[in-house]
Amino acid sequence: LKAASSPSRRVPDFAPLLFQPRGGMMAPHTQKAVESPTDCDGAHLCADKGYLPLEDPEVGGLFCRTAPCPAHALPLLVLAASLASSLATLLVAGAMGGRSGGQAPRIWDPDLRREFSTEPYAKSVIRKFDAYNMARGGRDDPETFRANVERYLAPDLWYESVGFGNWSTPHGWAQGEEHNYGKAFPETVFTQMLFFGDFSIATTTTYGKALWGGDLFGIRAPRQWVTLRITDFYLIREEKPGLGRVSYNFMMIDWADVMRQVGRPLLPPAPLPEGLVLPPTANDGVPAPLSAVVQAERRDSAAARLLAEGLP
Repeated sequence: LKAASSPSRRVPDFAPLLFQPRGGMMAPHTQKAVESPTDCDGAHLCADKGYLPLEDPEVGGLFCRTAPCPAHALPLLVLAASLASSLATLLVAGAMGGRSGGQAPRIWDPDLRREFSTEPYAKSVIRKFDAYNMARGGRDDPETFRANVERYLAPDLWYESVGFGNWSTPHGWAQGEEHNYGKAFPETVFTQMLFFGDFSIATTTTYGKALWGGDLFGIRAPRQWVTLRITDFYLIREEKPGLGRVSYNFMMIDWADVMRQVGRPLLPPAPLPEGLVLPPTANDGVPAPLSAVVQAERRDSAAARLLAEGLP
């Protein structure tokens, strides 16, 4: 539709298809001379063939061209007007961006595999939220993006981050961290490595392969691919049975490591190799652990918590 509205494109000429004699299709400029106007009245030459008389000033005579007589033309004219109106509406909608104001935004379906159906509640909410961002972030129009993220972010969301500042409400998060990140890193692919959660708390460790293509924090963009090491902590508040949304999110990116990658180190070199963080080697899935496996093996989460809290 956008292409059709371009000045360089012409709307197809449907006239030869709509206005034709009752006896069948004729060439658009087919004409037949008649001797007098009366030949085109009543049941005579032109009326019999569905033609209308037309005077040609250059020839000085009357001609019957390929247009139906009024009685037969009216239904076709109504049809033509209807088609023209519909086409104009479609062209205007296309020129305005495709989606009309009255059309509801498309809600993305995460369509998760059933293996994820037994995950702890907070983990399930974050999995769907992250899946939408990874699949549709930067691709949906603002209204569609807002409608989708508001399914997972509470209206009173409080968002804290290292680098992008603190923001409240889903709109504030979208205009703050999400917008600024997208300008600095227009191309990113995320891979989660660790993903833990219970009913109300979830946390992830992730790395992103990102093209640093826009200026950030006053630093000119190096226009190169970098690895972003990311950690998130989430608090999920259940608003009613079956509906829980993120009320708090803290996000941290290892900016010191990012600057090291682009040749602007902030810290002295470390004695151990830098820049390589691998996922777990326990074959619990990536991100690990896969909740279905943990549950099937009847691992004791309480004992695991005591062990973790007792570590020096």
